[in-house]
Amino acid sequence: MPTSAGWRTAFCFSGAGAVFADPFAYYPAGRGIAAGIARRIDAVTSGYGWPSVLTGPDLSSWSPLLELQTYHAQLACYQVLLDEFGVRPDALLGHSLGEITALVAANGFAVEDGAFLLCERAVALAAHADDDAATAAFMVSPQEGKAFAEQAEGVSVAAVNSPAQVVLSGPADQMMRLGDLAVARGVTVTPLRAGPYAQHHPALEPAFERYLQSVRGIRAAPLRTAVWSPVLARALEPEDDLVLLAALQMVRPLDFRGAVAGLRSAGVGEFVECGVKDTSTRLVTATLGDRARVSAPFRKRATEAEIRQITAHLTSHEEHAMTDSNDDMIGYLRENYAAALEIPEEMVTPDVDLEAEFGLDSLQHRLVLVKAAERWSVDLGRAESPATITVRSVAGMVRDAGAAGQA
Repeated sequence: MPTSAGWRTAFCFSGAGAVFADPFAYYPAGRGIAAGIARRIDAVTSGYGWPSVLTGPDLSSWSPLLELQTYHAQLACYQVLLDEFGVRPDALLGHSLGEITALVAANGFAVEDGAFLLCERAVALAAHADDDAATAAFMVSPQEGKAFAEQAEGVSVAAVNSPAQVVLSGPADQMMRLGDLAVARGVTVTPLRAGPYAQHHPALEPAFERYLQSVRGIRAAPLRTAVWSPVLARALEPEDDLVLLAALQMVRPLDFRGAVAGLRSAGVGEFVECGVKDTSTRLVTATLGDRARVSAPFRKRATEAEIRQITAHLTSHEEHAMTDSNDDMIGYLRENYAAALEIPEEMVTPDVDLEAEFGLDSLQHRLVLVKAAERWSVDLGRAESPATITVRSVAGMVRDAGAAGQA
């Protein structure tokens, strides 16, 4: 997995509920991408008897379908940013359910595996549902939030969202008492639609055990993009058990504020909402203020021109041109040639002859060059392809074009 050296941009995936109907209504290419991802998710969820994720969302209450619709919208936004606008993240950050989306976006899990994780999560939680549980956001500092939780039996800090917002969860009667106490002190309290259970709470240990048993057969792959975990409070390492991490969401609290601060310390200065609305990036702004820039390209139903305007600076020459290491560039080209040829990435070694060994044609080659030109803001229109097309020779061509553009 890439190290934090050179991190600039992080994509953020929010928790369940950040969704609205037909987010790509004014952008046909996005709608097509969303439909393709929906087919992959629906192939899994149909086995549970649930309707398509393209069904109009019901925002009046929590449901497993709402979680899957959030997951679907986030993956569609992610693919649109990569494929249509050439915006690539250096790191990924997910809040609660969004951490599963981040693992899928980083290629740790397939799209279908992510859907299966969410379906089995819903099944496990339903088996241990508790109508007497509640979750709410308190507009207080983390220290004040902890102090509130300590005044009630069975209440825990579920999430630290920002320096001024903490989520508490626990028995409904205890949460109601704390809510009344907080409101009396002038604190804003917002009940959350979180299902019939306490979010990120130790009481879910039985559901956690059942869930982990049901998903243990999933095979995770090495992450291709760095992922920062608010549950583990650090960037993920190659030896981390991703299936276990997905399950730990049930019983462990998360520190989104700490994750944002950690990414900023690692060099990230741009946080992009990868999903509809701007739920995550509002928390980023609450944490970092003007020390970072935020973008929410899909905060509303936007046209292609509007999305391009919002994301233009993310691929500008000043921000990204020729600043990646040679290893990063080779890794990027390997990934894209493998996708174009529809072969495993490990087969695309840096010096293999892509035409002779895999039958790379001119169209496949050109598609990769178009993406590379957008990624590094270089003009490859007049560049002459190497006599032998390898990942290493193409990387040299891209760097030469970048050097010529700066001359």
